[in-house]
Amino acid sequence: MLKLCSGYAEDLDIKFNGTKSCLLKICKNPSEIIQCLKLGLCDVLWCDRIKYLGMHIVSDKCFKLDTSSTVRKFYAAANAIYSHTKYELPRLSLFESFTLPVLTYGFDGLLMSIN
Repeated sequence: MLKLCSGYAEDLDIKFNGTKSCLLKICKNPSEIIQCLKLGLCDVLWCDRIKYLGMHIVSDKCFKLDTSSTVRKFYAAANAIYSHTKYELPRLSLFESFTLPVLTYGFDGLLMSIN
């Protein structure tokens, strides 16, 4: 499939960059070693996690997201605002402007379920 895509890309004068691409396994045995695939002349390497829309997708037995970096950025922004503001109304406005986008970026692309 990658050879086919590379062939069509060459016909359309498009170049894929294999060094900026990566592969991720979501399967029963994620530690299984699979050989590297080639995209054009470059090898595409296997990764343990990839970042997509601000979320980290982790290689595991099922689809799994790691949100720890997003939560860390939220707390950093909230603590900075809280420590540098004195009055309540500007503080709330800054919280809404800076911390809410950190938490909600990329969520519209996910199907969230409440258990």
